Amino acid sequence: MFYKTASVLLTHSPRETVDVWVQQRELDPTKLTPALLQYNESVKTPLKQNQAVRYLDFAIDQLGSTDPSVHNALISIYASHPGKEERLLLNYLRAHPNPPYYDVDFALRLCLQFHRVQSGVYIYSSMELYEQAVSLALDHDETELAMTIADSPEEDPVRRKKLWLSIAEKVVSEQDGMKK
Repeated sequence: MFYKTASVLLTHSPRETVDVWVQQRELDPTKLTPALLQYNESVKTPLKQNQAVRYLDFAIDQLGSTDPSVHNALISIYASHPGKEERLLLNYLRAHPNPPYYDVDFALRLCLQFHRVQSGVYIYSSMELYEQAVSLALDHDETELAMTIADSPEEDPVRRKKLWLSIAEKVVSEQDGMKK
């Protein structure tokens, strides 16, 4: 009954619905995910007040859900939320290091699609794709972030040098007014 009525209940009484779901610990969060995503599409509330986020956080943190669909749903909501704020997405990514329960390629695509630069750089770096991380940061004029990443491959001085050279090239080209 919970699964069949999930969408309707979330639409009409989101807070109360999630309150009940939290008490029903035997519910399968993966079966509620479609309703949570549908609800998220229909509301325009801050992430802190979003009941889909509240339940997905509960499913991950309290129920210990390791199902990728649950994690991917939360990432999707964080990444697609309007505005430039990506602190919650970045905090989530940092709290779920390798091997993550979410689909890394999916998360990266969302970060790129919704211009979540810091989160995209974090994902590239976690995959040790430092060149892509630096390039993404530089493409969005995040020079400080690129410089932080350039120091990451500590065991590979040749790679570090290449990363720093790409940063220097970008900075020099901007100073000369010849933006590439």
